[in-house]
Amino acid sequence: MRVVSIVQARMGSTRLPGKVMFDLAGRSVLSHVIERVRSCPLVDDIVVATTINPEDDVIAEEACRNGVASYRGSEENVLERYYEAAVKAGAEVIVRVTSDCPLLDPQVLTGMLNSFTGRKSDGESIDYLSNTLERTFPRGLDVEIFTYSALEKAHMEAKETFEREHVTPYMYNHPDIFRLRNYRSDTDLSEHRWTLDVEDDFTLIKEIYGSLFEEGEVFTTDDVVRLLRKRPELIQINTHVLQKKINYHVAFRVDASNLIGSGHVMRCLTLAHVLLLEGHHVTFISRKHPGHLSEIVHKAEIPVIQLEYRESESGRFQDNGYEEWLGTDWKTDALDTSQAIEEINSTGSPVDWLIIDHYGIDRRWEQMMRSLVDRIMVIDDLANRPHDCDLLLDQNLRYDHENIYRDLVPSHCRMLLGPRHALLRPEFKEARAKLKKRDGIIETVLIFFGGTDSSNETGKALEAVIELGADLRVDIVLGYSNPHAEDLQKRYGQRPGLRFHRHVSNMAQMMARSDLSIGACGTTTWERCYLGLPSIILVVAENQLEIARALDEAGAVINLGRCEKVDVELITRTLKSVLNNPDRLMEISVKSMALTGSNGSSVGSEVLLALRGE
Repeated sequence: MRVVSIVQARMGSTRLPGKVMFDLAGRSVLSHVIERVRSCPLVDDIVVATTINPEDDVIAEEACRNGVASYRGSEENVLERYYEAAVKAGAEVIVRVTSDCPLLDPQVLTGMLNSFTGRKSDGESIDYLSNTLERTFPRGLDVEIFTYSALEKAHMEAKETFEREHVTPYMYNHPDIFRLRNYRSDTDLSEHRWTLDVEDDFTLIKEIYGSLFEEGEVFTTDDVVRLLRKRPELIQINTHVLQKKINYHVAFRVDASNLIGSGHVMRCLTLAHVLLLEGHHVTFISRKHPGHLSEIVHKAEIPVIQLEYRESESGRFQDNGYEEWLGTDWKTDALDTSQAIEEINSTGSPVDWLIIDHYGIDRRWEQMMRSLVDRIMVIDDLANRPHDCDLLLDQNLRYDHENIYRDLVPSHCRMLLGPRHALLRPEFKEARAKLKKRDGIIETVLIFFGGTDSSNETGKALEAVIELGADLRVDIVLGYSNPHAEDLQKRYGQRPGLRFHRHVSNMAQMMARSDLSIGACGTTTWERCYLGLPSIILVVAENQLEIARALDEAGAVINLGRCEKVDVELITRTLKSVLNNPDRLMEISVKSMALTGSNGSSVGSEVLLALRGE
């Protein structure tokens, strides 16, 4: 059997970027990992599997310097990268190690390979062997061994995002399909942390290498254990570091109301659904504003802690223009939220991540949460106030994005900026995969102005379509809190070609089959862009102005400007113009789709990687 060790490596890391190329005793961390794998006599070949990102050029170069091959593939679909690397290397048995384990023990690896191949030679069926199914080895000595056929089956059948962003979850989560075995240490060393994830981990590893490393020699687990017994103070260097968890408890602080609209809650629900699919725990914390949408969250079987609605009070934010959105002053809201989080923490499943999607919250509020949660993520669109967060997502199109936030977040904060990080439901990826090339011919028009549409832009767009007099099919989606819904259906419901929809769950399919959209420049903008749906947009809120202008300049939409300055006649003229200009619509389609990524890769996958600390 041809045994190939595939070493997973990339420069990107949430906690410690570039760690695999850190200098350790005169060589890179990656070089040490390669050398320690090479010291196992049962490994026939080594391949470093990295990404196609330019920043990972140094990984491929370092592999070459160390005399091993590299394979470059998808950053997000790591399972595919591993499979393709295994195919290219002609592997029959794959040894999976990661490049953040410079204390990997060749003796442990040799013992595991002997166990794996010995079981097979004795006639015992085995697909997967790991020393982490039941942890008895230190973190940092992790090894997984599996057959090529098991990897191929996982590659062909794994569908969930997290199964493809990691290599082996589909295997170890399906013991009904794969024959799994665990490899145990004679002594339980699971309390030790020898992996490289944060700066204090590197400090410990440097101390160990400084004491034990000699060029041409390979020290073992026993050597490290003896050193730590002699110098127990070394253990304290990184004992405080929290290991990245497999299952997190994520709390969302987000509101909907007649004033706020529904977009913030809906995009948080999108992220929440994916987290639930990965096995994480999710709780929403929302104030009971008029139009709060908590019933929608309940229907998704997500628990909601409702904060009592309070009439606006003095002492609210006076500097960002969204003070009314909290329904109370910021400090009272922070105290109410703290009480809710303490209630969650008391259940034995404390909050790991607090995700905030609220224009009325800034750094002062967030600092009050620091002692209650492990980490904080902010979803923002405004870039107008400071934050105390570890992760920030702004999915909007801006110029000079990073500079705008540079002085608004801590230096350690990871920023995910731009439409390619848009939070879109999985059905949009499915719809994009099946999407037919758009030809610019308009037969079906989609009208949707969000969950509320208090100014009745829907009615304005309907009048324009009717005045146009063209033979079109028109789908009108009325949001959960649209105050004009009943009147619109009564007035226009009997007209031929018009179809009204409420509470839709198939928006991706509706957008895919439409040829033109008329709507607001809200969160659905990125859904339309992702599916290349040409759009006529109206600005219905102040925070949409800059985004609408940027989209217009990029040639990705037709922007009519502020809704109060847009009348039926202007929409009608615009419709007449595009109806006779299919080339323009095809150009808009191509440019809008390009904003969210040219290949339709996993939606929001970098957000999930960041939440997992990868």
